[in-house]
Amino acid sequence: MASFIRYALAKLRETGTKLKEPALSHAFDHWAADTASAQHDAAWGALQAQSKTLEAQLRQARFENKKGTMLHVAQVIGTDGH
Repeated sequence: MASFIRYALAKLRETGTKLKEPALSHAFDHWAADTASAQHDAAWGALQAQSKTLEAQLRQARFENKKGTMLHVAQVIGTDGH
């Protein structure tokens, strides 16, 4: 078990040294920025889709409300004898 830990630590040190090299560091930074941008774009797209759905639901609710108001007015007028 101790040899495995020594091996794992050596690999971590080796990887850390490689990541400190300017070319790899720059590549990693570029990858991280691209990934963050892609995640942001995906989240923005999801929010836009959700917004459109909510707008459609609001339009439907307003339509139903107007329809209900018109039916109520028609019933009141109809029972009023006019």
